[in-house]
Parts: sequence; structure tokens; C-alpha cells
Amino acid sequence: MDSVIFRPVNVTGKLIKRQLCPRIIDGVAPLNVLLAPSGYGKTALALDVYETWTESRIWVNAEHHEDFVSGARILLAYLARTVDGGFSFKADYNDVAKLAIQIGDRLHLILKPFLLVVDGLTPQHDGRIIELFYELSQYLPSQHKILINGLNGVARPSQRLLCQGNIQIFTAPALRFNSVETATVVPPTWRQDNHRMQLVNACEGWPVLLGLMVQQEKQENDFCLQEQVLIRYIKEVMSHSLSPAALQFANLLVEVPEFDSELLTCFRGHDAEIVKELVDTGFLIQLQHYGFQYHFRWPSLVRKALQHGTARKKISRLELLRLLAWADRTGRWADGLNFALQLDNPAQIITRLIRTGRQVQESGKANLLREALALVRQHTPIEENIDLLFIDLAAHTLQPEKILQSKIDQSYRLLKTLTCDKQRQYRVWIECVEAQAIMRKSDLERAQAFANRIRDNVCELPDYYQTQALGVLGEVAMLSGDLAEALHYFQQGELVAMQSDLLSSVLWHRHQRAQVMTQMGQINLATNVRFAAIQFAREKNGMALFSYECLLRAHCEQLLRELRTYEAEPFLNELEQRCLLIGDIDGLPINMLRLELHRLRCWVDSQYHYDISPTVEMIERALLRAQHPHVLVRAEQTLLNHWHQTEQIHAISQWYSRHNQPVVHPQGADELLHLRNLIFAYLVLQQHDIEVQPKWVDFTDLQLEKWLAIWPTVGPMAVLLYALIDFHEPTDQRMPWIFKCIGLFSQANNLAEPLAYHPSWLEPLFKSNFTIQRFQSTFISRIHAIWGNRVKTRVVRQDRAQPEQTQNLGLSPREWQLLQCVAKGMTNEDIADHLNLCLGTVKNQLTKIYRKLGVSGRGAARSRYKSLAEVA
Repeated sequence: MDSVIFRPVNVTGKLIKRQLCPRIIDGVAPLNVLLAPSGYGKTALALDVYETWTESRIWVNAEHHEDFVSGARILLAYLARTVDGGFSFKADYNDVAKLAIQIGDRLHLILKPFLLVVDGLTPQHDGRIIELFYELSQYLPSQHKILINGLNGVARPSQRLLCQGNIQIFTAPALRFNSVETATVVPPTWRQDNHRMQLVNACEGWPVLLGLMVQQEKQENDFCLQEQVLIRYIKEVMSHSLSPAALQFANLLVEVPEFDSELLTCFRGHDAEIVKELVDTGFLIQLQHYGFQYHFRWPSLVRKALQHGTARKKISRLELLRLLAWADRTGRWADGLNFALQLDNPAQIITRLIRTGRQVQESGKANLLREALALVRQHTPIEENIDLLFIDLAAHTLQPEKILQSKIDQSYRLLKTLTCDKQRQYRVWIECVEAQAIMRKSDLERAQAFANRIRDNVCELPDYYQTQALGVLGEVAMLSGDLAEALHYFQQGELVAMQSDLLSSVLWHRHQRAQVMTQMGQINLATNVRFAAIQFAREKNGMALFSYECLLRAHCEQLLRELRTYEAEPFLNELEQRCLLIGDIDGLPINMLRLELHRLRCWVDSQYHYDISPTVEMIERALLRAQHPHVLVRAEQTLLNHWHQTEQIHAISQWYSRHNQPVVHPQGADELLHLRNLIFAYLVLQQHDIEVQPKWVDFTDLQLEKWLAIWPTVGPMAVLLYALIDFHEPTDQRMPWIFKCIGLFSQANNLAEPLAYHPSWLEPLFKSNFTIQRFQSTFISRIHAIWGNRVKTRVVRQDRAQPEQTQNLGLSPREWQLLQCVAKGMTNEDIADHLNLCLGTVKNQLTKIYRKLGVSGRGAARSRYKSLAEVA
């Protein structure tokens, strides 16, 4: 543990803290927070940082400004006078999120680093200043610094801000600096450990939160706070508001790090009174408000307490509604339903179930919804409420085919009990569910037949079901390749959802609209739509919705395709944190992103950051279960790319041999990705002298033209791969396809494709004509435009000064250079370091050189290669 020495220089207690200043001034976090009670030396430290700063700076003392209402006004005034000419903001400071975005967009105008110190904040000040600074930390460049001094537990950052890594919080232990000569300051305490975010808060606040967090740190031998200080806090803060029994329970929470059944035995016989006391004094709600939700086991205590029959009647309705709001915000749908069942009004139970049920369905946790429906049947028969019926049907959408079909048949039978108008409306909803089940099997003809019936009656549905039906119509159109029609349906569904204030549906339709734009080749426009939807969800506090997760995942995937790995990492961290909250941290989508990020980091930076084998194993195990074709082909693409880069040719061979009779038959863009995977594996195996049979048929020019026209981002790769098979002698039939594919591919921003500009593919093109040089230069320019010169382009360029020997051997200048390195006795690792290449690239290049020189087989001795190189 890092420690800093404090030496008092006079009787007033002013301290020299030069050792701590670099952590703030030179640190990567733009937002720095000092948390400690009054008299702990926060102002002295802030003043020391202020005096050390050599650029533009401003000091704001909130204690001495009576008109201090919001820190936003101070920050606005400072930025307005710093930027030449000044500027104004349209958003009011009450809308903190929009204001932070607008400020962040203008920060690039400030060239010189600035320091803003806000000193003396107290709980009496407006809490929106804290929100503003936490929001602004996302957009603030690291060279600019904001130092907040004296929050004393006023607020906590939101869940998504924990994942940004832009906040640095310093806390001081309960020791006054003017009474001792040495003290320890905890270094930045926001950190990720075993997929958990932890907060160490040694300031004034609720003792139970303080005790639990410190207890967690004790277990890891990382941070320790004196127990007598905790006891003193409990006595001073809680003794006046809690009874001795409740105070005993609070002390127990400090000592026991985890909640279990033993906690309730400590006050057996007094449980109802203690629960009522904890709720009436705001104890549970304050725990949640002060960050207690980051301890993921605490709802079990509340749930067990609520299950006591005597306790149910004691808990106020207001507190239950607050707990329901907490369950919605954190994604704990089962706990939210359990809390809803404590309400006495059956109508509110049904309403709550409908709301919670939809969110559970959209979060991908349909099993929780089925459990919730079983609980509600104890209160209300499901047949008495048609909404419950169709939520029950939606809960079985991802179940096996027989179970889902039985539910659909049951729904059709129950429809006969409704009026004619209701039958017509809800029959369309059942057909939507049936169409989704058909699309899982990629049965395009049957899905289009259902879509025709849905289209005729979609306007008669209620708002929520109408948005879902429009989404189904868009998915069918996207599967059939009519992207313009799909875009129209998703735009129409978004409009209906906006008018009905259905946030989840709005986000889902925007996500689908961006996906269609991506397939149409409108990459930049799709990225803008996706990012705007993410910001909209954050403003509306919709980060717990499944559609928000889809937006994050798609945005992260696009950033990875453009090799913008450092920009994608914060979004991946937020996804991991969200998956942790809903218990899906090892799901297939998040593991695919982890593997792709790791692969690109290794490829671009030539560094292996951590062991990725557990992630690969989880993806392989997930593929053994039935998956949607859309997910399956993309997971296989991720695995094939990883195996190719790590030279696991045996894994590619095993995968290829298992696809004699594929289990699924994807259609549309998914079919092209599946075809790309097959041809890609075939080419890699051929490159390593493994003879396999092709598992596809020849395609007509009309089919190839259709792919390039309908799917300009997915089609070119499949066509290019197909055109390059056995491409030893260029033919007039294949050359136009190669030119067209590379021209389209160079504009698609898909730079993460492993063999997109592999020399063994592009080299034969140089022999044809000069037109390929235009496409090659376009593609290279896009690489440098997105990632600069940090990406080592592996395109072999022709050189007029090529030695005659290499021309006779058919070697390029780069291959000749590699061969000379082998002749000097250098190992593959030495060659990679010498030429600044990846090790896998060196091995692949040498294998191709040896094949050109007539040496076959990867197991030949290196001495044979060396002697051959010397002769050459």
C-alpha cells in the first residue's frame, strides 16, 4: 500500500504534500476528489496542487460564497472567459447530462491545460454540481484537471461512470493531521477486481456502508481502518435514532462481511420491530442512496426480511415503492417482483408484473419472468388478464420448439374467450411471436407469409404491441434482403414508441435501424445513430434495458472493426459491469467482444495482455448448445479469426470437418457470413498444405452481383474469398469481381478482418494491371486515417529497384528481406523484432517463401531453410 509522509511546518498545521501532487497533476484521471471530514488537511493539499500548477487555473471557495448555487455556473463562467470570444450553452444547468455533453464538445477549444479547484463543498450545496463533474469526467481530456475538495459523502457516481476510469478519489483515515506527524493516504480507490467495483470511503457517512466496504478491503489485505473509529461512528451517528437491538444489528453488519441466514437470528423474536425501525428511519433507503447497491448481496437481506409475515404489514407503502424503483434501476427484476407482491392492491401487482415482465423479457432473462408468473398466479388467475397471457407467451419465445408451440396453441385457444375486436388484435401478437420462432430456424418463406398477415392488421394493435409488430416486420424484411423496407419499418416503430413514451422500444428500433444502415454500407451514419441513442438512453436513465446493452455491444463491435480498440474498451467495461448486475458476466456476446478486443490488441500492439483461453473455452462450450443462426455465425467468425492469428490450424481443421451437414441453415446476411467462414477456413487449410474438400457450390454472376448490391458490407468478403480460391492464374472471369470487392471493402471501415490486406492475397493482383494500385492506396489511406501510422500495414509493395535474383525467384522485396534474415541465422522472434512485425506474420511469410522455393511441409528442419536461403 502506498503511503505519503505529512510533516507539519508550523503550529497552524499547514502540511507539505509535494509527494501527493504528482498523483493529481500527472495522473490520467481528469476528475480528482478529496474525501475527508473537516480539519483533515484537504484545503492545504488543494492549495499545494494549486500553487504547483503552472498553466491556467481558478480557485473557487464554496464556503465563502453565499450566492454559490451550482458549480455548473462557475464552470461555465470559467470556460466562457477561457475560450476566445466566449460561448453560451443552450441547456439549462438543471439538465446536467445535456450540459456535460455540451461542455465536453467545447473542451477541445481550450488548448492550454487548466485547473479548476472547488473547495469547501458541503451537503448544503446543490447536489447537481457533483452530477455535473461526474458526467463531465467522461468528456474531459486528461490534461485538464478538476479537483473537488470536501464532498464528505454528498453523492456517489452512477454505475456507468464507475466503468469509465476517469475518476480518482482520495480518502484519508480517521486521524487528524495536526495531532500526528505521519498519516496514510489511500491511493485512487476506484478499481476493478474480479469484475467488481469497490468503494473505500473513510469519510463521514453511514457506518454500516463504511464498515462493510472496509471489511471487504480487510479480506484482501489492501486497506484497513481502525475498528474503534467504526464503533465511534456507529455510536455517534446511529445511537440517537436506533434502538439497542437495531444498533446491535448494525454492529453485526460491520463484523460480518456477507449476508446470510445467520444475520436474522441475532434478533429473533424482534424481527418485525427491527425491520420496521430500519425502514421508518430511512436506514435501508439511505444505504441504497449512499452506494450500498454496489454490494451485490444486500437484497437477500431485504428479501428475507420481507418474507416474514409480521414484517410485511409493518413496511410502509412508500418504502416499498422506493425499493421497486431500486430493483428497476439495478436490473434485479426478481427482487422487484418480490417487493411488488407485498402491495395489497391486486391491480397494482398486475401492473407491476406487466412492467417488470417486459423488462425481464428484454433483458434476456425469460426464466425469471416464468418464475414471476408462477408467483402471480397465486394472487390472480392469468386468464383474467389478457396482458399477462401474452407476457407469458413472450416469456417462452426462446424455449425449445415443442414448448413454444404448445404455448402458442394454448394462446390460440384462450383467444376464443375474447371479443371479436380483441381476438383480431391479439391474434396479430401471437403471429408475431410465431414469426420470431420461425426466423430462428431461418425459414424465410413461412416468415414472409406471417409478415403479410401482420402487415394488414398492425395498425389495430395497442401501442406497445404495435412497436413489437413493426420490429418483426423489419426483421423479416432485413432477412429477405429488402433493406430499404426494413429501414422504413424500424423508423415507423421508433416514431410510435416515441409517441407512447416506450423507452426500451425506442432504443431497440434505433439499434435495428443502425444495423440496417451498417448492412447498407452507411457506416458513419450508423455509428452516429448508435452513439446518439446511447446518449439518449443515459439521459433517460435507461441503462438497465436490454436494448441499451444491444446498442453498447453493436457500437463496441463497430469500433473494433475500425481498430479503435482504446475507444472501444470503456464501452466493453460498461457492458461487463451491466452483465455483472444481471448475473450474465460469462454470456456468449460479452465473451465474443473480449476475444475480439484481445485479438486486435495483440495484432496492433504485438502484445498479449492476459490469458484469453478461459474466454475461448466458454465460447466453444456455448456453441455446443443451440444458438440463433445470427449469433452462431458471428461467434464462429470470432473463433476462426483467433485461431488463425494464434496459428491453431488443428482447431480450424476440426471446425471445418464438423460442417459436413450444418445444423442450421442461415439466410440473408447470416448466410454470407457462414459462407465466408467456410471459404476462409478452406483457404487457411490450403495455405498450410492440408487437403480438404470444398463444402459449397459454384455461384452464378447474378448471385454474386446480388450479394454486392444488397449487402455491400458483408457481400464483398464472401465474393472476394470465393474469387481467390485456387487463384494461381488470373482469369478474366474472376478479376472484375476482385477489383469490385476490394474497392467496396476499402470503403467499409472493416479493418479488423484478419486477411483483408494479407500479402498472399494481394500479391497476385499486382501482376494483372495497375488499376489495383488505386484500390490498394485507398485502403491503406483509410487505415492511416483511422489509426495513424501505428498500424503496420502488411501489404507488399512493388519496388522498381527489386534485385534481379528476387525477380527470378518471384519474391517481393519484403520476402527477400525475410529470406536474408534467415540466411543470417536469425530466429523468427529476432526477425519479428528486427522488422517490427508480429511473430505470426513472420511465420506465415516464411511459409509462403519456402513454398515458392519448392520446400513443402511445415515440419522441415530450419537448417534446410537456412541453406536454401544462402543458396538463393
